[in-house]
Amino acid sequence: MTHLWSQVARISTPLDEQINQLRQAIHAGLEILEAAKSLTQEIETEWDIEDVQVRIGIDTGFATLGGQTEAEDTVMGRVVNLAIRI
Repeated sequence: MTHLWSQVARISTPLDEQINQLRQAIHAGLEILEAAKSLTQEIETEWDIEDVQVRIGIDTGFATLGGQTEAEDTVMGRVVNLAIRI
């Protein structure tokens, strides 16, 4: 995962680096989906829960991390809200 401050600096980041960051995000999402396959099967079997699903949303743009009233690991912004809904 790329640190937030490198995302803020992306305004001046060359296009090749932006494309590389997108590729990294896509590969990370695919790895999460692969790892989730066995976990969802385990949850369905052990906890008797049907149709457990894991979805990944990727969006680009500006996001903020934490704040005075939020936890340090809270990420906020339009891109976060959209990625959650994709």
